[in-house]
Order: sequence, then structure tokens, then C-alpha cells
Amino acid sequence: MPLLMRRLISYDRLQTPPEHLDVLHEPAPRRLLDALREHLSSAPQRGAVPDSTLGALRSSLRARLHLSGPIVVSGHQVEFFHAGVLAKDIAAHELAQQTSGSAVFLLVDSDLPKTRQLIVPRAAGGAAQCVPIDIPGCDLKQPAEDQPTLLREDWLDFFARIANVYPFYGRSMLREYSSAWLATTGPVVDFCTAFIRAQTATEETLGLRDIRTLRISALAQTPEFHALLAHLMLNARSAAQAYNAAQSSYRQRHCVRVAARPVPPLAIDHERVELPVWITPPGRVRQRLFVRPAASWLELWAGDEFAITLPRDEIARAAYHAQPGPLEQTGWKLRPRALLLSAFARLLLADVFVHGIGGARYDEVMEDFAREVWGVAPAPAACISATLHLPLPLNRVTHRDVNAARRELRDLHCNPQRQLDTPPAELVAQRAALVRESESLKRDRPQDHQVRRAVFAQIRQINERMLATEEASVMRCEQRVATLTEQLAQDELARDRTYFFALHPYDTLRELTDRVRAACHCS
Repeated sequence: MPLLMRRLISYDRLQTPPEHLDVLHEPAPRRLLDALREHLSSAPQRGAVPDSTLGALRSSLRARLHLSGPIVVSGHQVEFFHAGVLAKDIAAHELAQQTSGSAVFLLVDSDLPKTRQLIVPRAAGGAAQCVPIDIPGCDLKQPAEDQPTLLREDWLDFFARIANVYPFYGRSMLREYSSAWLATTGPVVDFCTAFIRAQTATEETLGLRDIRTLRISALAQTPEFHALLAHLMLNARSAAQAYNAAQSSYRQRHCVRVAARPVPPLAIDHERVELPVWITPPGRVRQRLFVRPAASWLELWAGDEFAITLPRDEIARAAYHAQPGPLEQTGWKLRPRALLLSAFARLLLADVFVHGIGGARYDEVMEDFAREVWGVAPAPAACISATLHLPLPLNRVTHRDVNAARRELRDLHCNPQRQLDTPPAELVAQRAALVRESESLKRDRPQDHQVRRAVFAQIRQINERMLATEEASVMRCEQRVATLTEQLAQDELARDRTYFFALHPYDTLRELTDRVRAACHCS
């Protein structure tokens, strides 16, 4: 079977790299490059789209974006992401270098922010603590592309607060990152523009030059995206059924019990069909797009709000999508949700798509969906991730240490005669006699629960009397459990891999760059 018709990524291998500077690369580089060569040598894709083919849309989109050669694509939401996401960027650059291609980063500015705060660790009293720092002007109801434009001083204060908290600011990449973020000639800063500027500066500092950043908000306005979307609208019911079937198959294959994972199914009733698209009325929050099809027209709905009627014969023509449609002309926005975004990227833009762990998992659904709806295999994909730990103080406590201390405390309460230094001999003898009686009852009178419970209660009373003779030993054991539990929690904070990547020292990020490059290299 051709590689493109198989799943390149083994689901079972999608595990978070456990240790500092560990790198995940799935599939193996040789297998990925073989799939890329097969993809590049295959015939132009003739997947169904209105009045055109996927191959034609792919060529026109690349010409519009001035892209040529093998295109290696990664991407992420507009957020202060961790080093595992940066590893995708490094891998895309390395794969593009190996294939004489181009690296592209898709900036998903159409998504809502996940949080209003950046978590920054600090070392206090030899232990890690987390400090939440508010992100200026962050509106959780608006996508990144619509976040408010703020004064430069607001962002200067934000980065200054990080520097005041974070003990390793001077060694970190944050100095270069924040300088680029603030490098504007005017008094105000646009969130997405600043993000791109800072990300590009970081990449270039690490030797990752010529990574092209493309915003989803801009790509969603291209004729090629509109043509792909038109195909879904014209075949809304069958497309939604294929989407739900792919989601259901994924859940069965991986024993996922939650109905809404990895993505929720689309709503289908006798009149309206949901599509994997966000529609945003002017000046309001986004809604799910619904289509109400008829013989000669389509109604589009933003949730329960009617949006527009479109003639079927018009949107079925490629020429119709050469100009902004009537919705966009009046300020409405159409943006792809996760699976349609991935389908657009892997059908029309990428020759290789580099996912993180989460994206690689849910994209199995997209692969089945795309094959059913468009009749072609998407471009090959890889999963790249990594783990970095900040240089925070560690107690070096493990779960095994805590569990051992808890077992010792439990044994102290259950068998004090074994744990105490000098248990009273009289109580030890009484306990031994009660234990023998309990064992006899268990053997000879197992159904006499009332008598057996009474003996158990006497044993517990003897245990408590023993413990009362050495309260200091009990307190020491309890304190040890509490201390180890707290130290383990502090270590887990210190070893959290999800801290913002620019908090890491430059030398660490350079070493990560070298390791990801080595992991992507075909020997």
C-alpha cells in the first residue's frame, strides 16, 4: 500500500517526552521523507471542489503566497507557548533545509485565548512558586485577530513584571523576545503583529531564518479557502455525516468514551446542518455555522441567527470566489475550526505538516474525513515535540518516596508494635492475643460479622494506646509525609514543561535546536 494511504503516525507513540531535552519524532525521519517524495511525485490531486480541482487550487494558492518547492508547515495559536511547540518550528525549518524547501508557520489568530494570565515561576525559600501575571487587555471572548490594540507602555509593564518575578530573566531568551515585541515606532502595539515580530526574532536568534508566518485570518479570505468551503456547503449533509463517522470511528478505535472528544460531532437535523466553521457577525462573538440547503439556494445561519441566502449555481463556480463574498463585504467573518483548518493546510498548502501531540491525535479524524469528502489523501504529517525544564531548584523527591512514607505511616497506625522503638510489652501481648482470636474467628466463624468487628475494634484501641506512648514518633512520621508531599508538589511545579519557552536560557534553547535537528536528520 502506498505510504500516503497509510497512517504514518503511530498513535501509541504519541507520548510526552519525559525528561529534560527529550525529543519526540514520529514517524522516523526516513519514513517521513519517503512519504514526502511519494507525495511530490504523485499525480495532481483531482479531489472534488466547485468548478475546479484541488490541484488547481493548490497551485493558485501557492502562487498567490509566492511559495514554491516542498512546503513544510507547522503552526499554533497566538499564545505564549511552551518549548514543545517551538520544537515544531525547529523541525519544520530543518526538514525544509533537507528538502531545499520552505518552512511556513501558520498563526492561528482565529482562535480564542485560553487564559488571561501568563504563569511565571519564581524561587522562594529554595522552592518553586507560581505567579500569575495578567496579559494586558486580554478578552477571552474575542479571537486573537480581534484583541484590542494597546499602548506600548502596557506591554512594557507586562514584561517588567515578568522580569521582577522570574529569577533567571538575565539568562533567558525573554530579553530578545520582549525587545522585538516592543520594537514599534508608534505609541500602540497590535497583539498579533507584535507576536509575529517577537517569534521571528527568536527564530533568527536560534539560526532559524526565513520561516514564513501566515495568518489564518488572511488565508480564510482567499478564493482557495472559499472554494474548499463552498464544496462543504454544497454537500453539507454528506460532509457532516462523513465528519461524524470519522469522529465515531476514532472514538471506537482508541476507546474514547467522551462523546465530544477529540472534537464534538456536528449537529444534523431535517433542515439544518452544522459545518466545522466559525461565523462571526460584525462586532459580536463567533457562532457555529449552520447551513439550510434547498434545491437552488443555501441559507447560512450563525447559530440561531439567520445570516444570508446564497444561490447554489453561483457558489459552485470558481470565478465567484475570486472576490470577497457578500458576507465578508458586510463585515461577517468565516473561519475554519480545527479539522477544516488542518484539511485546508494539508490539502492545499503543505507538502509536510508538523503537528504537536494533541494535533497529531485529532488529525486522524481529519484524514478519514478528507478522504471521504474530497477523495484524496492529505499531505503527510509528522509529530514533533520536546520537553524542557527551567533551571529551578529541585528537592529531587519522587512519587516513590512519597508512597513509601505513606506506607510507613499506615503501617505505624496498623502495626505500631513493629514501628515504635519501645512499645509497652503488656499492650503488645494483648494485641497478639486479639490477633490470634481474630484469625480464629475468620477461620471458624466467618459469618459472625458482629463478633469479628468487635475484635477489630479492640485491636484498633490497643494500637491507639500504643501510639499514645510515643506521640513524637507519630508526629515525625506524619510530618515526613506532609513534607515529602509538599516537596513533590514543588518539584512538579519546577519540572512543568508548559512554561513559556522564552523563559528558558538561550543556551538551553540552542541545545534544543541542535537535538531537534539531529532527531529530524536521516542517517
